[in-house]
Amino acid sequence: MGIKFSFDAENYRKNLADSLREKRSENPTETRAQLKRERETLQYRVSADIRKVQEKIRAREQGKEEKVEHIETKEIGIEILKMEGSDGIEHELSVHTLDISDQIPETLKLQHDLYRLAFLDVRLSHAGVGPGTFKRLQEYLKERIEFQDFYRITSEYLLGDTENMKGYDNTPLVNKAFNDAEAIWRKTIEERDNFYNTITEGAYTDKKVFAHVVGAEEEGYTINLKEDAPDIYKNLKNRYPHTHSHHVVQEEIFDVHKGKSDYLWFNAGGAYYDNTAKVTMLCDSRNERFRNEIETFYERSGRLGEYARQLRADRGVNNTHPAFFDEKLEAVRILAAENNQGGVRIGFKREVPWLLIADWIIDSYHGRLYKITENQK
Repeated sequence: MGIKFSFDAENYRKNLADSLREKRSENPTETRAQLKRERETLQYRVSADIRKVQEKIRAREQGKEEKVEHIETKEIGIEILKMEGSDGIEHELSVHTLDISDQIPETLKLQHDLYRLAFLDVRLSHAGVGPGTFKRLQEYLKERIEFQDFYRITSEYLLGDTENMKGYDNTPLVNKAFNDAEAIWRKTIEERDNFYNTITEGAYTDKKVFAHVVGAEEEGYTINLKEDAPDIYKNLKNRYPHTHSHHVVQEEIFDVHKGKSDYLWFNAGGAYYDNTAKVTMLCDSRNERFRNEIETFYERSGRLGEYARQLRADRGVNNTHPAFFDEKLEAVRILAAENNQGGVRIGFKREVPWLLIADWIIDSYHGRLYKITENQK
């Protein structure tokens, strides 16, 4: 399926050319000045690099004798699934798959494509189709690309070729790039949060809803997938640019049916970790499908343990009492909303499918949104 960029570079350049063409006859000097200013914008630079990458990919694929198999994506619609909970109760679920590509804010699309461009330079340098913009950062990003440090990626992109600059860390050019990148990033985060909240009907910022960012700090997500679950690991990694067996550079939409975990780290009322290109899962603390799979809680600061001891002393209940679970889950939710770093870890009774415990799964990087509802019997 190749690589589908988020930002409509072709349409952007067409509109820019049309606009400049209309003004050129009236005021050629101002038209040249406008073009010069436009060339400094993130939109112009990204569109230029997208075109460069697309031309390289086309050139790479021309003349190949092997016919590349076309991978058809599933038709977007509603799928009915039956899943059994750990308590033996069967749940009939409706999985609504929605295409949100056209609704994604432009700022978010640009960040998606900046990451694609950086990934092509850093991880697929052997393919020779990257824009070449990130070569200076290749060693720095090689082990950090999965962390998706968009602030650093954006600032370096704005700097361009600075290999020969002296006093790199103190130049006005560098300071301007960092300041511009910070402004762009703040706007992106604000628009992303508003967008995610809108498409999930207010669930994203609801403090009673847990949010998990898949692979927030690593290439996998909860366990050592590379060794323990190679199929899931490959499916997750192939969301980003990679070479097909026919040496074609492509990306694949993550198959949410393959997602499963024995524990997950959560925030609540939004995600602390950057999730502009990673899959984000939302689990409502009021959802019985989610609650019934929970076995353990963990929080790094120790506040949860203190709360549990106090609760047992005040109420005279043990860990298995229903009231204890309800109040402890509420405490976990509050801590997950307050904790701006690690969040809380919730362990499950087994390796549970994401579709059983989630209400929403967001994959804006590939323009997909999954809404999971339970059908009433």
